[in-house]
Amino acid sequence: MKPEHISVLHRKLLHRLLHRDLRQCSSSALTAAQRMGWIFGLSGGYELTAWGRRAAEHSEQADPRGVLELKRSA
Repeated sequence: MKPEHISVLHRKLLHRLLHRDLRQCSSSALTAAQRMGWIFGLSGGYELTAWGRRAAEHSEQADPRGVLELKRSA
């Protein structure tokens, strides 16, 4: 399976989602995260999907500079 590249801005968004810091997330960023499959349930709250949580946790452990490359499991 082809790896996904997660940009620095998307990594910042993942960090905010993981720590539930929605004050700094715009509605368009939350919509983008939902389209990418990272979150679900925007009406009244949200939850990270398994893919979103894995990407966010891996991003926090990786070098914060640059793009992150991750393979999405089936």
